[in-house]
Amino acid sequence: MIRSTFYGFGIAMSGLNVAQKALDLTGNNMVNLNTPGYTRQRLDLYSIPSANYADRYASTNPKGIGQGVDVTRVSQIRDPFLDNRFRREASTVGELDAYMSSISEISRIFDETQNLALKATLSDFYTQLQVYSGSPSSIEIESTVRAAAESVLRMFNQYGKDLANVRQEQEYLLNDITIPKINTILENIALLNKNIRECEIYGNPALELKDQRNLLIDELSTYMKIDVSYEKDEKFPAVDILRITMLGNDGLNRDQRMLVHGKEYATFDAYKDGNGVMHIVSDKALDPNVPVDPSDPNDPGTPISLKFTAGALKGVLNMLNSNGEFDNPPNTTRGIGFYEKILDTIVKDFAETLNEANKVKNPLFDPDFDPPDKEFIDRPLFEASDGSGVINAENIVLASGWVRGDYGLTYTRFEAPGGGTIDVSGGTDNILNLISLLDKKFNFTTGGLNGGGNHLYTGSFQEVFSNIGNIAAIDAKSKSSALDSSIAVITGIEDMRNSVSSVSMDEEGINLLRYQKSYAAAARVITTLDEALDVLINRMGVVGR
Repeated sequence: MIRSTFYGFGIAMSGLNVAQKALDLTGNNMVNLNTPGYTRQRLDLYSIPSANYADRYASTNPKGIGQGVDVTRVSQIRDPFLDNRFRREASTVGELDAYMSSISEISRIFDETQNLALKATLSDFYTQLQVYSGSPSSIEIESTVRAAAESVLRMFNQYGKDLANVRQEQEYLLNDITIPKINTILENIALLNKNIRECEIYGNPALELKDQRNLLIDELSTYMKIDVSYEKDEKFPAVDILRITMLGNDGLNRDQRMLVHGKEYATFDAYKDGNGVMHIVSDKALDPNVPVDPSDPNDPGTPISLKFTAGALKGVLNMLNSNGEFDNPPNTTRGIGFYEKILDTIVKDFAETLNEANKVKNPLFDPDFDPPDKEFIDRPLFEASDGSGVINAENIVLASGWVRGDYGLTYTRFEAPGGGTIDVSGGTDNILNLISLLDKKFNFTTGGLNGGGNHLYTGSFQEVFSNIGNIAAIDAKSKSSALDSSIAVITGIEDMRNSVSSVSMDEEGINLLRYQKSYAAAARVITTLDEALDVLINRMGVVGR
């Protein structure tokens, strides 16, 4: 079969077209150097086979020449393995960052290097008691003791309010910012899936839309550990459907929750149960078989809380729900509840210890009387402001009887002969006892001084309050170091991913030169063929005329 005269022109034209597209694509890469999430694009080329391969009556002469070059598609240069590694590490960074947002605030509250007020007020209370022991009948000096005690209580109140504010802030961030943000991300990913599918059905790869989707997936991975996969569209096998699942409590496929499947997506919500425990739930749109939470009588269709293995949601839930040594069984995560409970426990111990020490012997006590009167008469120094009878850091105040002057500090508990209490003898044994209680080493536990429980600290009241700050500082330092390590790891992974996917000006500059030379070479082929045809048409056969 005789080849077409313009066969070579067709080959050269295909080279010109491909070189032009390559130059255009290289220029597009270069101008998108700083575009967030942009993935470097490339032309996938293939050699057009010789026409003889497809001709019904093709020649058997094995001298067929290809018909040039063409573009299969424009594709992105991405490494799915690095994407997966990046997103798994991003969930760890998100979890630690969520821890830090709480523990850094708690550490600041109890940082005695900056906030010396509690230590100073306790010392002042101690000093005023010592002064009072020298003049136990002085009303003026007792008023200074009462004022010093009130300063201590105000510090307790402030610490309690500050911790409550940290909890409220974290609950606000979870309910009003984080959860809506996640729902928006899931909705936008589903919308992009729909648009990408429609583009791919009509032959458009929609690479820029995929870049936007990848950015959202990366952001979603900071909130929870996810798995990204693709499956073929049943109606259009050439189209891939994106599927995102959250890896559950075992990190395997046995406990996954569907987040996005094509244009369908789940939504999240949060609620606090009757015990003050925060839960995160998802709707049942993609998980019809997920069991419901029977503990919620108002909404029996609410699915059970998801169990997060990593990510910001796990960090927030742990800080809101974990109580460390106060949990049963105890755990190693000291959340906001731990600091609230340890502060409340120690404040309660402080109040009960001094209240007990300020009791006075009942002069009418008769052990043989049925029923017997109280052996000691209560003269509390501290009480709960809300009338609950349960003292904590937020509600502790001076006892109303002490404030009104119904009674004062019990400065002696010596019994007079025949019963009674000597209050006018100038004895100061009970004042000295109160002072010694502030110096005494106690064994503080999660159940209080008399309630047992897990051991917390052995020391004086001033030492145990300082120890709360030490615990918070150690926790903050530990989480900060872990966060720095995870950031270093994810930065290394991101550098590797960028080396594959991001635009390199040096490499694109080389491509410009390469494609320009390719374009010039194809143009030269056309020029040469034109010269050959000129010889064939205008000069062939004119010799001898």
